[in-house]
Amino acid sequence: MHALACGTRALEAAAERQVQVDALHQPLGLHAQPRDASRAGRVTARTMRRKFFAGLLSGLRMVWPVVSGLLVWMAALGAAVGLLEGWKLADSLYFAFVTGLTIGYGDLVPKLLASRVLAIVIGISGIVLTGLIAAIAVRALLVAAGRDGGP
Repeated sequence: MHALACGTRALEAAAERQVQVDALHQPLGLHAQPRDASRAGRVTARTMRRKFFAGLLSGLRMVWPVVSGLLVWMAALGAAVGLLEGWKLADSLYFAFVTGLTIGYGDLVPKLLASRVLAIVIGISGIVLTGLIAAIAVRALLVAAGRDGGP
């Protein structure tokens, strides 16, 4: 009798885990289907990946002038900081993108007030750039999952 009760509890636990997995997949459009269901209309991971990357590239093409403008802006500000601080151009560009991506290793630190202000502007520009790319990726994911009308 004890073995029957343990088996029942194990089955209930497995069913609960499956419900939890289904709940996690539902927002992405990955609904569990029986094995004998037709493949028509079924969303596969491969299809979602292809739709995602197509949407990502489409979005990046659309905002490429803004993205490239931000990259040039950050490089120019980094060169200005390097000029003020007496750094090499390579170090200046390295500083600009480490600061813009909010990594901030601390190996190059501006000492002048003007270059510190420029470093703050580089950081804000990097946050805008990161947010823009993240927004494009989220939009592409929504389109791939069929949650958005798309472009």
